[in-house]
Amino acid sequence: MHDELGKGLRRQREARGLSLRSVATAVGVSASMLSQVETGKLHPSVPKLFEIAAYLEISVDSLLGLPSGEEAGPSRLAVERAVQRREAAPRIDIQNGVTWERLASAADENVEALLVTYDPGSSSSMDGKLMRHAGREFGYVLEGELTFRLGFETMVLRKGDSFSFDAQRPHVFTNESGAAAQGIWYVLPEQTSPSPTSEAGAGQVTQALRALQSGM
Repeated sequence: MHDELGKGLRRQREARGLSLRSVATAVGVSASMLSQVETGKLHPSVPKLFEIAAYLEISVDSLLGLPSGEEAGPSRLAVERAVQRREAAPRIDIQNGVTWERLASAADENVEALLVTYDPGSSSSMDGKLMRHAGREFGYVLEGELTFRLGFETMVLRKGDSFSFDAQRPHVFTNESGAAAQGIWYVLPEQTSPSPTSEAGAGQVTQALRALQSGM
């Protein structure tokens, strides 16, 4: 899946006539790092994947070369979005031990439904720093324990706990326990560009991605 993700990024970048260096500069990484992502040698963090895809103005369907709603056809689309078999669920293993699995959803809905798994020691950001992006996140913890930092607050989320917050607020999820944690996430992206991310005033720029819309 990592190779497919990288190939999808390169395919979409080249289709837009953008150089590796120009995209890398725009999203705040080195050209060599982006090249490694495109070749599958390096896996981007969740926020960085958001930012790259948002800059290229693509859905995750496009990254993986999956058919869009129009290409799939109305009858097929209706069936596929009503029921999604476990073995057919699109999945990405993100760097830092985080896994995204797309849940069944309609292509025209402005919401991304995800089954998110955090391995022990994993984090939603590459370096454990607070990140922020456009949109809103909702979630429910199914099992395990997650440490959730939102601004200056730190909370431990356990089975049965839920959350909802404006993703423009600096935040990070980490699994500091010895067992995997899993939950259902709903991400409502926005199409506007967010302000710079920060941890106590410093950080990188991230944007919302229609993260796993009808396919990843």
